[in-house]
Amino acid sequence: MKRLIVVAMLTLGAIALPATATAAPARTNLFIAHLVGDQETPPNDSLAQGQVIMHLNADGTVSYKLIVANITNVIMAHIHVAPRGVAGPIRQWLYPVSGPPPQLRPGRTDGILGSKPAMRT
Repeated sequence: MKRLIVVAMLTLGAIALPATATAAPARTNLFIAHLVGDQETPPNDSLAQGQVIMHLNADGTVSYKLIVANITNVIMAHIHVAPRGVAGPIRQWLYPVSGPPPQLRPGRTDGILGSKPAMRT
């Protein structure tokens, strides 16, 4: 199964490359994306970076953790569903976890920006 999930942040973005893991007895899908500014649409020269780790669970829920470094004044993070280089519609909010409106996290952020144990897609 091949999928692309674009994760967009104010100054970060990336394509999630799927990897598959097997757990007995169910199969679990794991998506990991390294986030850097030049993968955003349009690209930017931000020094911020991050990683999002998502699990597509057997029951159809998604669990995720969004980890960032060297980013300042974050206001939002979300997933776009679109081909590379296209800012498609927002499919899922990651920060703030509850979705809009955007929420300023002032100053520099290093560490977990958002996480959710399981959510319906």
